Amino acid sequence: MKTVFRKTLRGLVPVDEDAHSEFSKCKLDRDVMVEIKRHRNMHNHNKYWVLCTIIADNSERWPTKERASHMLKIATGHYDEVLRPNGGIDRVPHSMSIASMEAAKFEAFFDQVINLTCAKIIPHLDPGGLRSEIENLCGIGAVA
Repeated sequence: MKTVFRKTLRGLVPVDEDAHSEFSKCKLDRDVMVEIKRHRNMHNHNKYWVLCTIIADNSERWPTKERASHMLKIATGHYDEVLRPNGGIDRVPHSMSIASMEAAKFEAFFDQVINLTCAKIIPHLDPGGLRSEIENLCGIGAVA
């Protein structure tokens, strides 16, 4: 079972009842396998969708945030190619769910989409200014 723990001065501590229950099943003085992934910040997920909304509001080509997201994923190579029966190829964007992309990968992806937006989609924008605007719209400061 996957659960979430928080790193503290005492070590890893379960953050909720499910994590505590699973952790209590581990016997004392026994090794357990742990996979460490930084849990993605929900604010970062929200910032991505605000960016997609900004693109949709400023583009006739991508009139919805979902279409803007689809375009961003494909433009940054965040997709799989699927062969059609007729020999053609479809590009199927990868999921952006919090469970499917850990924090470090998401941060690199978000940097790519910010730069792409300012270079090709809404070229009069400055990447730093766009980030500030997104954070203001989300009601947050810079999130690491």
